[in-house]
Amino acid sequence: QGHAARRLRRQVGLPHATYDVAHVAEWGEWAADELIAGQAAYHRGQALINGRVSHRVHQVESISGAFLMILLGVYLVVSIGGLVLFGRDEPHWVDGVVALAGAIVPAIAAAGLALEATLALSEDSQRSQVLAMRLEALASGISGGAPLENFQAAAKAAIRLQRAQEEHWLDGTVRRRLFRGG
Repeated sequence: QGHAARRLRRQVGLPHATYDVAHVAEWGEWAADELIAGQAAYHRGQALINGRVSHRVHQVESISGAFLMILLGVYLVVSIGGLVLFGRDEPHWVDGVVALAGAIVPAIAAAGLALEATLALSEDSQRSQVLAMRLEALASGISGGAPLENFQAAAKAAIRLQRAQEEHWLDGTVRRRLFRGG
């Protein structure tokens, strides 16, 4: 299949046409849709996914912290109530449950912090959202009747935005690798 497509491209040769209004409009619409709107849709999706994951991580942290506080409150009430009302201590298994929760909940919080620090989900979500808005603004700023230079300028601006995003992502990757010591 790949050989046949390559052979066909060689037979057809280089594209040749005049850059009249119709060709520019066709090329411009395609470029705006493929290069700019496609990237905007991708970044919209990434913003949504990263935002949801970040939100869920924070929810798990909050729920586990609230669980620990409620458990400690119940333990305090049971301990004091048992001594005051019945003159005896709570069962020993209650101490074990509280100790276990006291060890697990901070580990959950640490795991959430580590996820956010290594993946920067919230920051990436915000960056993707801003990038999608900028790309959509570029795409809406050109129309089928625009001259070739406007389409080229919009495509170049979209490429610059994408390169800046890639450089930011690469810098973050290098920074995280240095932080982990690898």
